[in-house]
Amino acid sequence: MKDLSVKVLDDDDEEFVDILIKQGLKRNTAKVLAYLKGVDKVTSKDLEVGADLRQPEVSIAMRELRESVWVNETDEKKPGKGRPYKVYSLNVPIGHIIEKLEEKKKIEAQETMRNIERFKALSARCTQPSTHPDTISSPSTKIKLFFFAYFFASSLVSAYPVPASSISQITRTGLMPASIASTIESSV
Repeated sequence: MKDLSVKVLDDDDEEFVDILIKQGLKRNTAKVLAYLKGVDKVTSKDLEVGADLRQPEVSIAMRELRESVWVNETDEKKPGKGRPYKVYSLNVPIGHIIEKLEEKKKIEAQETMRNIERFKALSARCTQPSTHPDTISSPSTKIKLFFFAYFFASSLVSAYPVPASSISQITRTGLMPASIASTIESSV
């Protein structure tokens, strides 16, 4: 039997993976990047063992990294017969990848801040008094409501007499203006 040694991810690499995940990368992609930063090049098989991934997981992660043009993939022929094996390496320095992730996060943060500012502006509109003519805050509507209340109260008093003591009590609480109360009292 042969004794092969393969580098594996250590605690620092795992922390690196966690940070990449927090930046929006998928776990397997983050593991592949963490592994590739520590080697010049690696075969697909060694990457599987060293990053603790299955072959399909490595393939999917590599597809994503190739789309970003961050990795280089070559085929190397095995000695003798058989299929060539894939060899991977970083196409750009890891610092460049970190800068790209930083730029992406800055753009996302700016977009988030624009959304929050827009949200504030829209919510401020909701708290301002409306200028629509049918709102209670408009003077014409207040006058209409005053006369409606006055005539409604007058009709109630004539249909259902209210003791004067009740009317004065309502006036003292501020629920009814004194001018309306005196008119109702005089009609009782």
